[in-house]
Amino acid sequence: SHQQSKQARSASISPSTAQSQQRLQEKTSSPFDDANGRVVREQKQLKQLRKMRKRLAQYRKLGRTPSHKWAMLRNMVTSLIKHERIETTLPKAKELRHLADKVIGYAKKGDVHGKQLALRVVREKPMVTKLFEVLGPRYEDRDGGYTRVMKLSRPRRGDNAPMAVIEYVDRPGEIRAARVPEKRKKKIFNNLGEVLANAGIKPLGHQS
Repeated sequence: SHQQSKQARSASISPSTAQSQQRLQEKTSSPFDDANGRVVREQKQLKQLRKMRKRLAQYRKLGRTPSHKWAMLRNMVTSLIKHERIETTLPKAKELRHLADKVIGYAKKGDVHGKQLALRVVREKPMVTKLFEVLGPRYEDRDGGYTRVMKLSRPRRGDNAPMAVIEYVDRPGEIRAARVPEKRKKKIFNNLGEVLANAGIKPLGHQS
């Protein structure tokens, strides 16, 4: 019968073949069969959820598809480089700040690779030239904080959206001066005593 032939085949299997089949079953068995495996899987899912929440909290969707949002940010950073100060909604300004600071980092490198990366973001070649020849040298002694976002008191008419101004700091004619970076302080005030002595100005604590 079929059962007798099956028993005969199982009896004819060599011990080495049985061991190899057992190893194969151990390899193909799922690691989440027992309770410990379920705990590990739940921990991994919780870790992925925390990463996702952090990513969503940092970057805003702005009610657009990723391709539409990227095209909009490219246009806005090109306009920001051109005018150095633009007005937009508060969420867009906060989202634009990351990209605006990043292109300044490309300009501070000043190499061919940095220019290639900037050309992928900035839409107009004259603005890339301004980025590398004007804005890059301007922030040579500043390690970060190239942009400032200021919320406006009046929301937008129609949909009552909060408005803001985003601008590059240290620009000519800015209303509020940015904090002087430490590198610039050292460069300016290192030889201040020598300059004052050459000009005939005595320090306050000096007694004649």
